[in-house]
Amino acid sequence: MALRTSTNYKAVSNGFTWVVGACGNGMELSAAGTTCECPIGYILRPCVLNQNWGGIDGATCTAPSQSITLTFE
Repeated sequence: MALRTSTNYKAVSNGFTWVVGACGNGMELSAAGTTCECPIGYILRPCVLNQNWGGIDGATCTAPSQSITLTFE
């Protein structure tokens, strides 16, 4: 819900600190515990208007092309 409503959120699950927060023109979902940074990890920035859209288990800024699917259960 935090992504949909653009609300900041933080929770710990499965050893990851998940954070939703503003980054650039949109919101970011990060398992790195911070937002708007470029650590190696799991980060998704679906509305960013540059090449720093995120990545999975690797570079999260100017990352190689990849497909990321976010599923809520």
